[in-house]
Amino acid sequence: MKRIFIFTIILLSNNLLVKANIDSEASKMFFYNNEFGVIVIEGNDIMLTNDGCNSWTTIKINTQEKLRKVFFSSIDVGWIIGDSTIYKSLDGGHTWSKNITFERTYLHTLYFTNENKGFVGGEIVNEQGVDNLLYKTDNGGNSWDKANVDSVLGNGTSDFSFFQDSLGIAVGYNTLYKSYDSGMNWNKLPINFYVGSFSPGRVQMIDANNILLFGGSPHVVWDGEILMSNDSGLSWETYGNGQIFVWGINDYFAYNMDSVWVTNGEKIFITTNKGINWKTMDIRIEEFSFISNNRAYGLSENSILYTENGWESYSIVDSVLVGLEQNEEIKYIYKLYQNYPNPFNPSTTIKFEIPQREDVKIILLNILGEEIDEIFKGELNSGIHEINYDGSSLSSGIYLYQIKTPNIIETRKCILLK
Repeated sequence: MKRIFIFTIILLSNNLLVKANIDSEASKMFFYNNEFGVIVIEGNDIMLTNDGCNSWTTIKINTQEKLRKVFFSSIDVGWIIGDSTIYKSLDGGHTWSKNITFERTYLHTLYFTNENKGFVGGEIVNEQGVDNLLYKTDNGGNSWDKANVDSVLGNGTSDFSFFQDSLGIAVGYNTLYKSYDSGMNWNKLPINFYVGSFSPGRVQMIDANNILLFGGSPHVVWDGEILMSNDSGLSWETYGNGQIFVWGINDYFAYNMDSVWVTNGEKIFITTNKGINWKTMDIRIEEFSFISNNRAYGLSENSILYTENGWESYSIVDSVLVGLEQNEEIKYIYKLYQNYPNPFNPSTTIKFEIPQREDVKIILLNILGEEIDEIFKGELNSGIHEINYDGSSLSSGIYLYQIKTPNIIETRKCILLK
């Protein structure tokens, strides 16, 4: 097996904020209005606020799965997806019950157009490889029906967007699907994204014709990009001036085709003229939840930020959830990042962070959890490191990569598509 190792220690600026207990992946925060909001934190707990972050209530969800996305279709009815299970709340997030579990699956996205009509997407793992998981409900999750997807490709679903309930678009790993009947039938659009080029991630239908597609491409690092369509997804072109977002797109908000906000975790980028010009704000936000085109909450490394003018200025929300702590020395943590690109063919970069010098082992496992390759083994200094892994001898499918140290074991999923 050919292996190329590239180790880098990334030096961060002084006065780095110490990371607290928030695990910030996109859609782990959801604010329904100025007062009511929910954040998924580590340990599969959530925290609720009903007074604009002045106070919080911690809610324990009885699960061993990693909680991935939270969504409220009303101030009372909420949904959370785990690895393969959907959880539902009918009392504003204070109690949760298991709605449904899909066997041999990985869930990625959940979306409701109202309290009754919703969609869940991900991938199914079977003997043939990876296939779509795309289900819908019309009765608030009392039953889920498998949607009909027009595709022979092993292709999971990563995101949905709908316009006026009936017209929808879904993102696969290398293509897009369109529905004209409220998500029961999905037809493949005449477009394919090839491994090594643009990889789609999330989508936003502005209206019946105009659509924005958020994704990225592997270069020296993972670069975020935006494509747009003005013919209902039949053809695509670069949005605006082709702005590149180094390290990718963590989260976005599109008010219309002209006004778009993007965060890459280090800065916020704002356009009000359809991407021709971008304003850059030095605000470190992992993701945000917009209430209107001006008002939004943002999740930083260890604080919650709030703006009333579209991030032209902001305030740090003082709450019991997080405390703002500064230190003149860089503070590293244990963290295994998502590989990029993902899906990949044949190589991908695995990035991880350790807080002290110690023995580190990175291994690759199959979907059953059996070790099939040792990617790296050795002693490393504290810091952020990257390893380039070549999977050219592997067959297409879902794999797991895992970091092991004397103090932590953490696992993430990756997908090889050839």
